[in-house]
Amino acid sequence: MVLVVALLVTAVQPARAEAVEPMTALLIASAGVVVLVLVAYLIIANVDEHRRVSAAPAWAPAAPAAALAAQAVAAQAVAAPLAVALDRGATSESP
Repeated sequence: MVLVVALLVTAVQPARAEAVEPMTALLIASAGVVVLVLVAYLIIANVDEHRRVSAAPAWAPAAPAAALAAQAVAAQAVAAPLAVALDRGATSESP
């Protein structure tokens, strides 16, 4: 507890006034500019992404007629032998 109080008192006390070197000032200013550019880039990228998503159609394009026809033919090819096998099974069990 005493350590926390000592740290707070040290942090609250004003520091001695020292001259800031020009290179240190340039480094701090450059870091601030980099942070601002990065934040602006992320904001612009996020807005552009929302625009792209909202501009996209909400519906999926319909399948081509040829693909639907091929699916119908495949379904009939599977269903026909199955129906024949079921009919044979029903007739062989009946007297």
